Amino acid sequence: MKKYLTFFIFLLSVGIFSDSAIAKSKKKFSKPPFEVYSDLNYFGMMGIRITSLTDGLIVKDIILNNGRCDIASDAAESHLGVSLEYGESRFFLMNCSHQFHVLKTQIVTNTGTWNYQLRRPAAAW
Repeated sequence: MKKYLTFFIFLLSVGIFSDSAIAKSKKKFSKPPFEVYSDLNYFGMMGIRITSLTDGLIVKDIILNNGRCDIASDAAESHLGVSLEYGESRFFLMNCSHQFHVLKTQIVTNTGTWNYQLRRPAAAW
């Protein structure tokens, strides 16, 4: 009987400590742990730059204009799923028809999904 009681107490303590470890590793953010802004690359092509404000940020997906525009496939393959440290940036080239202005950006990360309303450029053609 003493063996069973000891084993039960062991299982109970393992369960309690593992739950608290999981809770500590899952950080809650009330505001986005990154900055996002539209930017131009070296060739003058429009994209989105994301700068991490925390260690271990992983950008999983970027949805532009409710899916009507995309991130260029080479940028998505090389930058999505990469862990960013504080202050580190990634540039995502937009693959969007010239008829669309990117107004809405949804960024899916390991800390949650964040929505942005980007302003239309003042000198729109």
